[in-house]
Amino acid sequence: MNSSLKFLLGILLVIIFFLNISFVSADPACFVETEANCLSPTIGGIVLMHISGSTNAHGALQSQSNFPSNLVVCCQDIGEGSYTCTDNNKIIGLSSAGNAHAERPEYDSQDYEDYVCYEFFSDVTSRTTNPGGDYIPILSLSSEGNSHIGSTSAYSLVVYGIVGEGGGEDECSLQDAYWENGGQRIDETNNYVLSSISVVIVVEGNELCNGETIDFEITEDSTSDSGGETSGEFSEGKADATWISQYMDLTTPNRPPRYFFTGEVAGITPIESGGDSVSLLTVYDSDNPVSICSEYTNYFEGNLDENEIICGLDPYEAVLNSVSEVDCDDLDINCSCTWDNDECKGAWDTGEGTCIIEDQKITNECDEEPIGTMVFSWTATWTGDEGSRPPECKAEDSKSVICPAEIPLPFFNAYNFLAALLLIAAVYFVLSFRKPKKRQVKKGKK
Repeated sequence: MNSSLKFLLGILLVIIFFLNISFVSADPACFVETEANCLSPTIGGIVLMHISGSTNAHGALQSQSNFPSNLVVCCQDIGEGSYTCTDNNKIIGLSSAGNAHAERPEYDSQDYEDYVCYEFFSDVTSRTTNPGGDYIPILSLSSEGNSHIGSTSAYSLVVYGIVGEGGGEDECSLQDAYWENGGQRIDETNNYVLSSISVVIVVEGNELCNGETIDFEITEDSTSDSGGETSGEFSEGKADATWISQYMDLTTPNRPPRYFFTGEVAGITPIESGGDSVSLLTVYDSDNPVSICSEYTNYFEGNLDENEIICGLDPYEAVLNSVSEVDCDDLDINCSCTWDNDECKGAWDTGEGTCIIEDQKITNECDEEPIGTMVFSWTATWTGDEGSRPPECKAEDSKSVICPAEIPLPFFNAYNFLAALLLIAAVYFVLSFRKPKKRQVKKGKK
């Protein structure tokens, strides 16, 4: 063998060596790929689960037959192991073994009993922000429950996991932070409350956080004003604390206050509840309610965007005064305050059309005896076929309600007050004419 051939062979062996080193030492990663490519020598991955697409997808367990797309969630360099579920390796829950919707790993719903698990994942969490450290993204979800599935970049709610038995952590790690109201995690449909009510601050962490105290600081998003401080203690990987919602009168910008919180354990990187519209908690003024939907039109003076938001949320349930003879609790009827042509209007929908309440007016008759009332009147239009117009959607209609401030106390009126004064005067008169008894002194013997 001549020297040139030996030199070329040596170079080839060095290249192969470094290629093998880079392959063996590659960082773990998960991605959507065809099953054939995932299992090929080039990738050498494992099939975590089957998936119908890289976004807006349904999922199936690894043990089920694949979708026509032949796509899978493929994980590389995580080690070959069992799909048996343990305390820490649940990736997502599925509504069935195949062709299913999903829920985040923190849930344990009775309707989602098929779990995607893998032996070498631990400390799995779902978050809208990267937890950092040794966590790698696995897949993403369109929502917390009843969700579509996607690749790690498809949705903002991403499922992360640590590769390696035991998780490789030796200290408390804060993993998720969010608000709860009425036992429900807030999202874009319920991220608001009225002032002066109790809401719950929640932080989730790994099991090494149990017993640790976490301090919470609440902050208004645009002004950085403090909303107060509180604290909680971790138990079973979760810590929470109650906060009384506060209203701040913001003039710049003219809108309601929106809060986030920061959770901090001594010596551990703090965690925030987030700065997007979903994570922020909006607080509306319980002392400045509205009676009918049309009052939302100018609730925040000069700020149509905020007025449209508060109209759609209807935190004061003004729609209940804006409809008549309609059961808004009926699942077949959807009552709402609706933004239309820069105005907030009452509306109720039957599926065949919508009754839109317009020209709303209030007549204050709260001074009338024996019980004052407020009269709401309006006109209404029907968007469906005239033949399907419900009789409750009248061209002109009105509704009367008792004035809350005028409801009399059940037992103490003006006559009761006068009688009480006379009784007090009579008692005082009798006592003033009572003569005190003279103290008798016994005479002693001399």
